[in-house]
Amino acid sequence: MQLTEEMEIFELSFIKRGRNRKKVMNALSKGMKTNKQISKETGILQRNVSTTLKQLGEHELVKCTNPKVRQGKLFKLTEKGEELNKFL
Repeated sequence: MQLTEEMEIFELSFIKRGRNRKKVMNALSKGMKTNKQISKETGILQRNVSTTLKQLGEHELVKCTNPKVRQGKLFKLTEKGEELNKFL
């Protein structure tokens, strides 16, 4: 995905404004993880990880790879998320 400079600046600003967004994206840059794994790696409470994943998902930066399961959902960076993560 090719981002325009304006889109890139907007999304990077969004990520950096949130206290946990950068940490969650960094954790997912190492591969797919569950909410619990992200929480353990980053030290962020699970409920805050969930909120952060939802926010990042709304911006199409992360996605759930198995949305139909109730527990153990796996999240990963989208192509857009991977591209932006290089600048964090």
